[in-house]
Amino acid sequence: MTSTLSEQLSDAVQNARNVPREMAEKLLIDVAGLCVAARRTDYVRASLAGWEASGGCTAIGHSRTLDAAGAAFVNGTAAHGEDFDDSFEGGPVHAGAVVVPAVLAVAEREHLGGLTDRHELHVSI
Repeated sequence: MTSTLSEQLSDAVQNARNVPREMAEKLLIDVAGLCVAARRTDYVRASLAGWEASGGCTAIGHSRTLDAAGAAFVNGTAAHGEDFDDSFEGGPVHAGAVVVPAVLAVAEREHLGGLTDRHELHVSI
């Protein structure tokens, strides 16, 4: 009997607990490094200038803080823009550049620590 899509997704989420901490750490370092490297590019400056809402979340490499959505947007733009982000060998997927900034922003907004040990990051990987 074949499993349903819901069952397959549930299994994948459960197996995410087995993602090595080292992989999560490397992905965080990758995204943070890309954000710092791209912080002075025109597209990152434009995304930062265009976001109106302030808040308590970090736009990596900038002194201005934003709301969670803004931080995810600016950091995601920075991480994806230089095209050195993580990629999946099976296709043109750059999940880390999209998901990690969102997870970081929500974790910062909700004051969650120990991100490399958290299930949320492992599911996103």
